[in-house]
Amino acid sequence: DKEAKEIWKVCVSVSLKDFDRIYNMLRIKIDHALGESFYEDKAELIINEVKEKGLTEESQNALVVPIPGNKIPLMLLKSDGATTYATRDLATIKYRIDKWNPDLIIWEVGADQKFYFKQIFEVAKMLGYDKKSRFIHVAHGLIRWPHGKFSTRKGDTIHLESILKELVERARKIVDESKAIENESKENKEKIADQIAIGAIKYNDLSRHYAKDIIFDWDSVLSLNGNSGPYIQYTAVRCKSITGEMDSSYDISKMNITDCNEEEMMILRTIRRFPEIIQQAANNFSPNLICNFVFDLAQKYNTFYEKHPILKAKTEEKKEFRLAITLATRQILENSLELLGISIPQKM
Repeated sequence: DKEAKEIWKVCVSVSLKDFDRIYNMLRIKIDHALGESFYEDKAELIINEVKEKGLTEESQNALVVPIPGNKIPLMLLKSDGATTYATRDLATIKYRIDKWNPDLIIWEVGADQKFYFKQIFEVAKMLGYDKKSRFIHVAHGLIRWPHGKFSTRKGDTIHLESILKELVERARKIVDESKAIENESKENKEKIADQIAIGAIKYNDLSRHYAKDIIFDWDSVLSLNGNSGPYIQYTAVRCKSITGEMDSSYDISKMNITDCNEEEMMILRTIRRFPEIIQQAANNFSPNLICNFVFDLAQKYNTFYEKHPILKAKTEEKKEFRLAITLATRQILENSLELLGISIPQKM
């Protein structure tokens, strides 16, 4: 139906423009957006390859691939000859391997698709697609209301843009009340408010394990206190205000730290775990581990800051040591937030 297809193309074009507008607000850049329709003409290659390898059989006029140890086969062609999601997903894998030769391919799709992706990965292995590439399904939970699932069909959902706008408004109030920012230009104030809002929404999502459902609650999403993006940003800004333009040339290992107080020692022990935490987060596809770590570090640093003078420490040696701790904390917070896609305001 040519007319229907033309209408569909217009709908896709309009949708993508609006998606890109929201992604720009979130400072997200997508290098390649290849929709399902991109693989429509590549499905036939999969069908031919599966047939050539003798992996298919007919079942009620449909073409399926039996999977050893699994009672339910994977359907590639329906009884009317139409392709399925599976055909196009296998075409996606083949295209990605031929195009980019990746070590790792990750599908970030809901947990209710676990069985389906298990089937897809098994058939991909039967086709020899796993010689180099590793296939991972990051099975995420849902964002839902306290009374049940979101329903786009019923209009019972919440738009991300609405959340962002509300967050920016709340962040503006914080900026307007801050004495540290009162002399900044209107343009800078807007930029800071935007950074706080974007940091809050990203941190809110990334601080939770991907497999867990998120009960949508305005106050929780819009919280700018406690375990939140703005709290981590504020701690990084505090460290920067103390260290100024100092570089990271301090070597704590060469300093005399035998007289460390409890708060200093807790920070040092936490800092030491940073490489380990990053490795764990990568291995488990869990950015929430980074969030847990930076929140813990920020809390410990702020406790230290409240209890002990830094620039007015009793000795020059102690001052240098505390500056080094502050510098290290600042660097780790900056590195962590950068990994989470969160920027840090100059002032806050």
